[in-house]
Amino acid sequence: MAVPLALPLDHTGLETSRIEADVAGYAALGARLIRWGLHAPTGGRIAMLRAPGGTKIELIEVHDGDGTWAHTAFLVTDPDDLAGTHDRLVAAGLVEVRPPFAIPAARAESSFLRTPGGSSIQLIAYHPGSPDLP
Repeated sequence: MAVPLALPLDHTGLETSRIEADVAGYAALGARLIRWGLHAPTGGRIAMLRAPGGTKIELIEVHDGDGTWAHTAFLVTDPDDLAGTHDRLVAAGLVEVRPPFAIPAARAESSFLRTPGGSSIQLIAYHPGSPDLP
């Protein structure tokens, strides 16, 4: 049996149809806006926030939320290893949803997988100078 990977949690992605109101609501709870971005598959905006204690929340703007874009992201510490980590997880039984790709606004590499139970998993690895790094 293969040894499981031990990847730290990076952030949780949530859908919202009222992104500005939700950014303000999280700010009232002490979260700080890190950056705005564009969600390429939908054309909606993304707001990345950092809550007190360091946890990150990604708000994804959608017209009608149905959970399609909700996800849990795990950190790959070396951007050069993201594709290899992605491939190891596919070999371990996760299903490829989106192969490795760049996220320019985050200065990061990423990919998406789905667990056998259907949960959406993002892998993300940041390059030095990323606004998403602490």
